[in-house]
Amino acid sequence: MPIKDRFFQIAFVIVFLMLSFSSCSKEKTGEEEKTTQQEQIDNARHENKTLTTLDKLQGKWESLEDPKYVLEIKENTKIEYYDNEVIQTKTFEILDKCKSGYAVSNLTGEFLDDGELCYKIDDVTEQTLILLYTGRGNFLRFKKIK
Repeated sequence: MPIKDRFFQIAFVIVFLMLSFSSCSKEKTGEEEKTTQQEQIDNARHENKTLTTLDKLQGKWESLEDPKYVLEIKENTKIEYYDNEVIQTKTFEILDKCKSGYAVSNLTGEFLDDGELCYKIDDVTEQTLILLYTGRGNFLRFKKIK
């Protein structure tokens, strides 16, 4: 095999390897950037900077009207308990209006909508949660227990 052909083969292999390593390092950098962004989000949550409504809702809430009723929020899932028994588990969304249109039209704010029922989030703090059940217009008041 002529030296010139051998040289081109070696050069091709070197360029191929360089491109392969280059693309691997770019993928790794992308993962590192994602991790850095996630860390920033987590740090903001831990430092109580701009907590979202969903962040504030997380945990277990005991009804002030009926202490046997507990509402637990885990991520975007609500788990309802009565007398320590799970009675319902549903996913929900936080929206600027109810999907089904059964909310009073003049209500504004954020709504917890599980596809069947919709609640206006009237107030949520570290210790209290007040929801307005849009179907009947009554308030549901809770205290944080966990």
